[in-house]
Amino acid sequence: MQKIIVSILVLYVFCAGFQAQAQTRISLNHGWSFTKANQPEQKQMVHLPHTWNSADVADELKGYFQGVCKYERYLRFSPEMKNKKVYLFFEGVNQVAEVFVNNISAGKHCGGYTAFRIDITPYLIQSDSNKIEVNVNNSFAEDIAPISADFTFYGGIYRDVWLETDDFVHFDKQTWGNEGLLINSSIQQNKAISEITAILVNDADVKKMVTVISSVFNADGKLLITQKSKPLAIAKAEKKQIIQELILSDFEYWTPEKPVLYRIETSIFDVKNKTELSKVITKTGYKTFASDGKNAFLLNGRPIKLIGACRHQDFAGLGNALPDQIHRR
Repeated sequence: MQKIIVSILVLYVFCAGFQAQAQTRISLNHGWSFTKANQPEQKQMVHLPHTWNSADVADELKGYFQGVCKYERYLRFSPEMKNKKVYLFFEGVNQVAEVFVNNISAGKHCGGYTAFRIDITPYLIQSDSNKIEVNVNNSFAEDIAPISADFTFYGGIYRDVWLETDDFVHFDKQTWGNEGLLINSSIQQNKAISEITAILVNDADVKKMVTVISSVFNADGKLLITQKSKPLAIAKAEKKQIIQELILSDFEYWTPEKPVLYRIETSIFDVKNKTELSKVITKTGYKTFASDGKNAFLLNGRPIKLIGACRHQDFAGLGNALPDQIHRR
């Protein structure tokens, strides 16, 4: 007897695109100075991604440097930041990072393999000289996983960093480094269902009346379905959760031969001003998987052979600080 398991694709949308007018996203990979805490006089200019262990892990000496290092750069306050929330988004820093803005601690993150976002709005000044400092420590810590491994614990800001702006009414960007959306996609009774759970935050000084609109588009950009919430009042400093369910009766299955993806756009609109405040875009695929209880794995009801693969994120001469093109390679 077959055991049928409906696949649920859970997408934590921490890499979603930004297309709403209220939002901007630019790279901050260039223009950093770098110093080791034990060699403060030896300052050098670096570009991200960066690790300070690219050479010493491969030399003839035992061990490699584990300790505190500092990254520093200056940030210009641009017109896009005015009356907006401003964040620094880090795709990966190993392994403890504390972020300072104009010498004030804006936040701390522990864990080298998870993305995180720091709200720097309260600490910025309207000047060309906003000082951004990131203190990074890759020393052994018995309360930060993993505590042992067969790979090097490279230190550094080894993935991309982004400067983001958003409206004061936005999706919750402080939830585990994602964009404030959780999308569960499944197939039930020959229908494709995407359940969207959105967390809204109001950091403005006044109560806002908003509505949430979610839409599904096919690979050709054709709008397939839209759902609009009832007007929702959200007070200052308040968070609210809203759930929407989008159902497609006519859809294509995701397969390795034809990996069809659907685009989901979820936006917050100001009811009074009829303007879009914030938007998150992600992609999802619909498929089922099952086991026949013997030897076969079934994808969309058909047997398929699974061939596994793995890789470390290291590269000769670069450590783990790989640019995107080498990740793709």
